[in-house]
Amino acid sequence: MVTKRTTELALIAIAVSFTLTLAPAQAGEAPTFNVDHFRVYSATGAGPEIDVDLKDQFFPGGVLMAVGGVRYLLPPVNKDGEGIREAGDHLTCYDITPVLVGHQPFRGQVTVSNQFGVHDVVVSEDRAQLCVPSTKTQPPTQPHSQTLEHYKCYSAQGKSPLVSELTLVDQFANESGVEWSFPNNFCTPVDKNDEGLVNTEDHLTCYETSLGAVTPGAVSVLNQFSPTDQILDVGIASSLCVPSKKLAVVTTTTTSTTSTTTTTLPNIDHVLCYKINEYKDRCLNDLEESCKEVQDCPLVDLDEDVCLGFDEQDVTIVDRFGTEDLVAKKPKLLCPPVEKTAEGIPLVNPDLHLKAYQIKRTDGKHARQFTAMQDQFGSHALHTTKEVLLLVPTKKSLFNPIEEGWTEPVDFFKCYKISTRKKHCTGDPLVDCKVDADCTAAGGTCYFGIGKGITENLLDQFEELTVEVKKPKLMCAPAYQGNILRAYVNPDDHLMCYKIKRKDERYPKHVPQKQVYLRGKLGSEVVDTKKEKILCVRAVRLDGDAPTD
Repeated sequence: MVTKRTTELALIAIAVSFTLTLAPAQAGEAPTFNVDHFRVYSATGAGPEIDVDLKDQFFPGGVLMAVGGVRYLLPPVNKDGEGIREAGDHLTCYDITPVLVGHQPFRGQVTVSNQFGVHDVVVSEDRAQLCVPSTKTQPPTQPHSQTLEHYKCYSAQGKSPLVSELTLVDQFANESGVEWSFPNNFCTPVDKNDEGLVNTEDHLTCYETSLGAVTPGAVSVLNQFSPTDQILDVGIASSLCVPSKKLAVVTTTTTSTTSTTTTTLPNIDHVLCYKINEYKDRCLNDLEESCKEVQDCPLVDLDEDVCLGFDEQDVTIVDRFGTEDLVAKKPKLLCPPVEKTAEGIPLVNPDLHLKAYQIKRTDGKHARQFTAMQDQFGSHALHTTKEVLLLVPTKKSLFNPIEEGWTEPVDFFKCYKISTRKKHCTGDPLVDCKVDADCTAAGGTCYFGIGKGITENLLDQFEELTVEVKKPKLMCAPAYQGNILRAYVNPDDHLMCYKIKRKDERYPKHVPQKQVYLRGKLGSEVVDTKKEKILCVRAVRLDGDAPTD
C-alpha cells in the first residue's frame, strides 16, 4: 500500500503558491494530437538481441542501438473520460544501449506543450528505451493502427504541474484519485531502420503517478520483434504518458539537433538544503507497517522491501585533498536543485537531489587545507577545518519507492567547515590588503567579505521563497567512493554553502513536505522536510595547486 497524500499536496500548493505556470499552447488553443494517452506498466520479457538504427529529432543522422529485454508495456488509457482513439494501440518498450564505443549521449532541455500547457523538461539518453507498436493478443484482440509510430524514450526530469487528481481507465484497471507529479520520460517518434515516419509531431511526456491497484500478470503481445505470441509478465502501473508537442530544445552536447538556441547549461545546479526527519522502523513499501527487520515487511509486487532506518556505513572517499576512511552517520539534509530566479538559468537536472549524511573520520584529525574559491557572491580565501557532510546524488519520489538502475550524472561532494580570510586581493588570494591600492601588483580589488543585506529569490520543487544570504559555512569538493573504479564526472565543480535567513512576508514559514521517498548509493530513506538550512551555490577553484599551509 502506498499512503495517499492528496490533502497535504493541496495544502502545500495553496500555502506556498508553488505551481508551475502553465501557459496556453497557442493563444489559448489546446494542441491537437493523433495519438492516445498511455498507462505505463512495468513488464519483463526476452528481447530480440539485435541492433537497430534509430533516427529521431535529436539524432537525425541515426545511432546504432542494441535492443535488450522488455521494460514496459503501454496500453492506451482513457484519461478523465476523454476516450481512446485506437483501442488496439499498445507499445512494448525494450531497453536499448549504444553499440559504438564513444557514443555521445544526448542531453538537453526540451520545451513541451500538451493539454496542461507549456513547460520544460531536461532529457537524457543515459537510460533509454525503444517502444514498438504492438498488438495485445489476449481477448479482446485488436491490431494496432498503422499510424502508431515507434518511440525512443529518454529519461526526463522537470517540475510537477501539480494539477488535480486523475481518473484512468484502461484494459486492466479502472482507477480514480490517481496522483501524479514529475516527468520521468520524454519520447520522440523514431525512424527504425529507415522504415519511415508518418507522424513526426506527436511526442509523449510521461509523468510519475501513484502506483496502480492491479497487477495484470501474463499478457500476450505481437510486434516486429515477436511475430509469434510473446508472453510478458506485467506488473504495476507507475506512470502516465501524455501526448505532447516539442517546441524548442536547449542542448548540452555537440549533437546536431533542431535546437532553437545555443545556450549552454552549467554542469550542476545550485541546491537549497532542508533539515529532515528520517522515518525509522517502517516498511519502505508500506509506511503503515512497523518493523524491526526486513522480514517483518511483506513484499507487495515489488522486487524488494526495506525496514527503514539508516545504519552507519564505512565509506572510503576520495577528493582533491586525499583519500579518507569515514563513517557515514544518519542523513541530515535533503538538497533539491534550486533556481535563483534573477539569473534566468533553467535547472540542469531538476529531479536529481543531494542527500547530506553526517560523516566522521575513523582515525586521526583533518589536516587544514588552504584553497581559494570564486562564486557569484565573491572570491574566498579559506582554510578547511573539519569534514562534516557527504552529499550523495539521490533520486526523489513523492509517491513510490524508487527502483534500482538509475545512474547519477554528478559527483559526490565532501563538505568541510571553513575559516575564511577577509581583506585579501581578488587577483591573488594569498596577498593581504587593507585598500584596493594594495592590490595593484596582485590584481583585482581588496575583498572584505560578501557584505550584508544580500537577498535572493529562490524557487525549487517544494516552494518559492526569499532569503538573506549570510556568511559562507561550508566548502564542498567533488568526491567519489574509493572502492569503485571511476573518475570524477566534473572535477572543477565545487559548491560554496551559505547560512541563510528566511525574509519572506508572503511565505513566512516552510510548509513541511511529507513522506518523500529517496534513493542513493548509500540506500533508501523516507523523510519529512522541516525547514531550510543552507544555500549551496556553484563555485570554481582559483588556486590551482595552491600551497597547503
